[in-house]
Amino acid sequence: MQRQRTKLKLVGSMEMARATSQVHKKYPHKPSGRLLTRTEKILKIGIPCILLVIGGILAVIFLTAVRNNGVEPLISSPNNVIIKKMMYPEEYNDIVVPEATKNYLEPELVYAVIKVESKFDPEAESQVGALGLMQMTPSTFEWVQTMVPSDEIYIKEDLKKPEISIRYGCKYLAWNIERFGSVETALCAYNAGPGIVEKWLADSTYSADGKTLDYIPYPATKAYVKNVMEAYETYKKLYTGHESEVSSQG
Repeated sequence: MQRQRTKLKLVGSMEMARATSQVHKKYPHKPSGRLLTRTEKILKIGIPCILLVIGGILAVIFLTAVRNNGVEPLISSPNNVIIKKMMYPEEYNDIVVPEATKNYLEPELVYAVIKVESKFDPEAESQVGALGLMQMTPSTFEWVQTMVPSDEIYIKEDLKKPEISIRYGCKYLAWNIERFGSVETALCAYNAGPGIVEKWLADSTYSADGKTLDYIPYPATKAYVKNVMEAYETYKKLYTGHESEVSSQG
């Protein structure tokens, strides 16, 4: 009986060895011919996928930071035109160019306003309720509509539509330039309101001749004008090879 059991064990071991050998021949790339477990399969497929997703997220974060000037000190080489154009894009050019031309504006100025106002986010909304790419308040939007012939009356939510924001934003910007005769003074009016700028011009503290602002009393408006003019200058250099002919006000 004992001899028979030993013989059975020996036969069993031989069968197992033969089966293992066959598996090894069929799957030579697997250690000892062992099939991958479900966990190993998940890890083998899942880890590369996870790394790919993480890489994509990091790329999006980097590009967003570039677009919003978040990493400008690291990549501010004047020769790096590709990076600069990522930071100063000509988005919505199919709308900006015709609307700017229609209102005798340089497209580069319109892009500069959009970049500073909303960073090209059509859903942008400010703390004071300004909406859209060119950040117009509903009350101003309602008034500017009276200057633009249209069979349709728009509501404030329409300002989040790029074509509407750019069309009426360009009209309002052009109106301020025509009224004040200066891009920078017009930008003051675009930011603080034309009524406020009229008061500044009438005050000798801020304007010696009543036509040009020597000093902008609102820090936020002063910073706004500076930022737009710098962006305007950059757009001119990047896309036309020329510099703007206006300089920043104090």
